[in-house]
Amino acid sequence: MSRMVRVGIDYGTSMSKLVFRDPAAAGGEKAYVVVHNGSFRVPSSVAFIDDEFVFGFDRSTTETCAAWFESVKMRVAEEAKGDNRKYCYAPHAPLPAGVSSAGLAALTVWFLLGIAHQAAASHLGCKREDVAVSTTLGIPMSFYDDPALRNVFLFIARTARRIYDECGPMVGDRVSMACGRDLLTYYAVDGGSRLEDGSDLRDYIRSEAESALWFTLNSPSVAPGPYAEVDIGAGTTHSSIFWVREAFRAGQWQRDHLAFYSARSFPYGMDAVDERLALFAGIPADQRLGIRGQEWKLIQKFQVPEIKNSFLDLRWAYESAWRQACPRLSLPEKQRFRTHDVFVIGGGSLIPELTAQYREHPDHYPQLLRTRSAERPDDLVRTDGKDLLVGDLPFVSVAYGLSFDAGMVPKPDQEHECVEHPERAFVHYEDR
Repeated sequence: MSRMVRVGIDYGTSMSKLVFRDPAAAGGEKAYVVVHNGSFRVPSSVAFIDDEFVFGFDRSTTETCAAWFESVKMRVAEEAKGDNRKYCYAPHAPLPAGVSSAGLAALTVWFLLGIAHQAAASHLGCKREDVAVSTTLGIPMSFYDDPALRNVFLFIARTARRIYDECGPMVGDRVSMACGRDLLTYYAVDGGSRLEDGSDLRDYIRSEAESALWFTLNSPSVAPGPYAEVDIGAGTTHSSIFWVREAFRAGQWQRDHLAFYSARSFPYGMDAVDERLALFAGIPADQRLGIRGQEWKLIQKFQVPEIKNSFLDLRWAYESAWRQACPRLSLPEKQRFRTHDVFVIGGGSLIPELTAQYREHPDHYPQLLRTRSAERPDDLVRTDGKDLLVGDLPFVSVAYGLSFDAGMVPKPDQEHECVEHPERAFVHYEDR
């Protein structure tokens, strides 16, 4: 009988993260951060060397190559929309004939699925064929809300899954251009919202905004109350306004569920900040990825208004989410939100000058808000047994939330009895 695990794939603009969940783990269900080549962050860039696509590397580890395809996820969005809106801030190296950005993304997700499956089998001491996996791909909230973008990422998730089911994992870390093109031709799955196999859309793709919040809910020190969360990624920034509710069970009050009031995201993240920093530092476009993780040094060196303005642009998702939430809040709830905490995750959370932008309330109350990070949930560990550092946690929260099966995650549009604060009916995070 196969051992069943659930895999959350946070397919990032620059780095991807993987978490698999084992419901039958000794001592209770556990979620494991997948470590690949010594790191839990797998580069999302794709190199093109000698007519082969090479996955899981970046420019710093692979020197000789014909071309680099970076920010593929955001190039997918640009191709799908075709409205001249800027999604991708990386250089646009031309793709080989017959391969689209969506196709290259599907091959990348196929590669990531193989890594996660093998990691799960190795950790459980099983053969790969004795471990069954289900997978969910995370996408930005703004992509999920947009029918064209939602459908193209559903195509990516379903096509990658079909290639994996029919052909098994990628052999090594590369595939020839001809083979990749054939796989995409033979196994492409329509990205339309109709799923003839009876499965649910959320089994394949889920909003990153929704997923990240389950990390917060399960963090030990997060008390019931009002919160905001801001995820500053490479390609997008998204924000959610929510409340951790509690219920009286077994003679005590316990954290029970999340109430979503809004979630907003925009295609503007650290790539855009890095573009501005690179211009001031005189760094060529093809070396811009070298800035990643070192932004704070350049920010301190170049104290110029344009950099500060980019921080204000990144704050817009939070401002917009708050404006959307306000009509849905009762007066007592709105009073409590005057002093809510703000969880900041993603790569931007490591820049103090940036996180400080979220200390001012959108309604400009005199008391500053507290920005913080969520602690590690008790069920989350690394596959290599090493400790997850505080600086690691902002990067794995989305993949952790995606590792929960869609049917196990309560939808935030269900009515719950209020026991501490008056509230309105629950509003689904997708409800506009």
